[in-house]
Amino acid sequence: MGLVISGSEVSNRESGKDSVMPANVSAGRIRVTAIGCGLALLVAACVTSADQVTSTELATTTEPLGTTTEPVADIASAPTTLAPPTSEPGEGGPSERMYSHLVGVGEEGVILIGGFSQGEQPAQILLDMWALGPDGWMELTPDLMPPPAPAAAYDVQSGRIVMDPLAGCVLPGGFGPEHFDAESCETATWVYDPAVNAWERWETPVKPTELLGSGMTYDSESDRVILFAGWLYPTNFTAETWAYDYETNVWTQMSPEQSPPPRNYQLMDYDAQSDRVLMFGGDAGDESVWAFDFNADTWTELPAADPSPQHLDRYYGRMVYEPAVDRMIVYGGVYSSAEQPVADTWAYDYDTNTWTELSDESIPGPRGWHAMAYYPGQESMVMFGGGPRRGAPLADTWLYDFAANEWSEIP
Repeated sequence: MGLVISGSEVSNRESGKDSVMPANVSAGRIRVTAIGCGLALLVAACVTSADQVTSTELATTTEPLGTTTEPVADIASAPTTLAPPTSEPGEGGPSERMYSHLVGVGEEGVILIGGFSQGEQPAQILLDMWALGPDGWMELTPDLMPPPAPAAAYDVQSGRIVMDPLAGCVLPGGFGPEHFDAESCETATWVYDPAVNAWERWETPVKPTELLGSGMTYDSESDRVILFAGWLYPTNFTAETWAYDYETNVWTQMSPEQSPPPRNYQLMDYDAQSDRVLMFGGDAGDESVWAFDFNADTWTELPAADPSPQHLDRYYGRMVYEPAVDRMIVYGGVYSSAEQPVADTWAYDYDTNTWTELSDESIPGPRGWHAMAYYPGQESMVMFGGGPRRGAPLADTWLYDFAANEWSEIP
């Protein structure tokens, strides 16, 4: 596949990005706002963001999109201002869903990406994007959408969201282990530029195996996206640690002497003041907090403190870093094979390895499979969707005010 630019095309194979460039444009400086969708693995991305698509439709849709390109500024000076929305604030919000991603994109707010609506079977794969700002939700409709992904993170230095999607791995009939085929996965990383509302598909031959339930966060001191663990069906959980450098489009598998036990759907975020990726929980039966130091390539185990939350081995919960007070905020999750949901808010201090329960009568209620992100413009945390049980997704939006220790629902 190629893109024609001014009557000529140059294949961009050295950089691994699935695009072409005019001879006078350097690698990595072309913005692909839409690419042809003849590839079977990418046909799902051709559906507009307003559509909801079943797994069967993902495998059979063949309508192509056109191709366009435009030059962009050097990534070192990439702006973080959101592109103009495609809907007006207050015209409704995202539909009910689970397994979606909320990503903070600086002072501009947060972006919600995709997910699955599991109220009916087969599960619907949601290929849409929404931005939450001071005036409410606004729908974004980029020309190209990535396939479902287990995790996403915002690379602050480049101003890009990075995703490692399950492109081609999800088979017709739903979303779950029985509908996951690792051999059909593509080898690509997807990046999104909020400033121009566009995704790029970057070919990355060496990358993490497509894993269900990986954890991903951005290490700002090292300028790396860190990915840990996941489940490769039907083999087993893994305990791999990977680092992605956006500047070079290179994934590197780390080799720490000690790693946490294998798991998936763990709670994970980056502690900027301590320069550590913190992680706990996941489907592993492990109640320790683990800290990863990228510079030293080491994981350190921090045994459970007293007091600490019940069910530290929870999964399908979320953890968000609060920079002003240098602590992690945790809400919800499920535990045991029966997937019992919890409804508690806790703060974790890495420096002292202590947990503090944050009591508030206005909590959203038992919740798992939700999305959460830090909302810097409001000095708060945003939570969307999830639900009290699998198959009962919600579409509510909640803000947690750090200073007031108070949850409030956004109408």
